Amino acid sequence: MVEVYAVTDVGRTRDHNEDAFLVSDLSDRAALDFDASVQQRVGARGLLFMVADGMGGAAAGELASATAVDVVLRSLRDDWSAAAPGAPELFVDAIERAAQTANSVIYRYATDHPEVRGMGTTATIAGLLAIPCSSPRSATPGPTSSATVSPVSSPRISRLSRNWSKPVR
Repeated sequence: MVEVYAVTDVGRTRDHNEDAFLVSDLSDRAALDFDASVQQRVGARGLLFMVADGMGGAAAGELASATAVDVVLRSLRDDWSAAAPGAPELFVDAIERAAQTANSVIYRYATDHPEVRGMGTTATIAGLLAIPCSSPRSATPGPTSSATVSPVSSPRISRLSRNWSKPVR
C-alpha cells in the first residue's frame, strides 16, 4: 500500500500552468482521481507516476506535457498489459518505449503544425511494482525535469532528484 498525493502550481513566471501529472493503477488501467492524499494498493501490473513540465517559453508547452502524459499511459496500457506481470526488466523496457513513443508523437505533431513548432516538455516517469526482494533497492530519476521526486516516509522527506531548471530572472 502506498500513500499518494500530487499538486502542481503555475509558479511566478507564467500566467498559465504547463504541467501535467498522472498516477495510474496499471492493473485496472485507471488513472487515479484525487484532491487529497489517497491510499493505493500496488496491483500486479504496478503503479505509474508521471510529471510532465511543459518547457517554459516553448510554444504550446501545456499541449506537449498533456500529450506526453496521455501517450505514456496509453502506450503502457497496450504494451505492458500484454507482458508477464511482475517482470521488472520488462516493466522498465515498457516505460522506456512509452517515453520514446511520446517523444515521437510530440515531435511529429510539432513538425506537422507550424504554429506550435518548438513545443516541448520534460518528463519524470517512475513505476512501482510489488515484487518480493531480499534487499532494499532504490531508484534515482535522471535529470529530466524541473520536477523533484520526494519519497515520504513519515516523518522524513528525502529528495531523490535535482531540479535542473534555471530560474528566469
